[in-house]
Amino acid sequence: MLDSPEAYLSTFLTASDLHGLRVVQDSRLGADVTDSADDFARHRGIHAGMRVWTGDDTVIERLVDIRWLFEDPQGAAAFHREQIRINSEGVPLVSGAPAVGKACMVFGGALPTPIMPDMTMTAYHYVFLAGPVLVKLFAAQSFDLPPSTLTPSALVPLALCAQQLINIAFP
Repeated sequence: MLDSPEAYLSTFLTASDLHGLRVVQDSRLGADVTDSADDFARHRGIHAGMRVWTGDDTVIERLVDIRWLFEDPQGAAAFHREQIRINSEGVPLVSGAPAVGKACMVFGGALPTPIMPDMTMTAYHYVFLAGPVLVKLFAAQSFDLPPSTLTPSALVPLALCAQQLINIAFP
């Protein structure tokens, strides 16, 4: 069942979960979303991919929904430990952010953009385990809004929805 593409695909958020956002990239199968294919394979990775959403009149302007599916929770946990620096994308850990799933870490905040340091971008990375799946949800707020309009708490319902979808697919 773990190698079923249908079960894996069912773990991703859908339009009904993301009001006001639309898919702009669907790379759920065959996507290279890991910097280390060798580590993914070593930990018995089965599928990895992502779906990218954008919105116009929403607090979340961009959401990247990423999954790594492994043969077992131990492989997912080991990969998570090894990849956390990469998955943090070099932004600080957010202390006190609501936890979802297991080994949850939240990174981000209102930070200068790498390309235009005089501009502030508010974005968060929720990275957590749900059974044999490592989840990363990246959300960035619109530049049109005041900095810090987006908060980690705004991502909790999406992270919980992802966790529920995974629990249904892989009980």
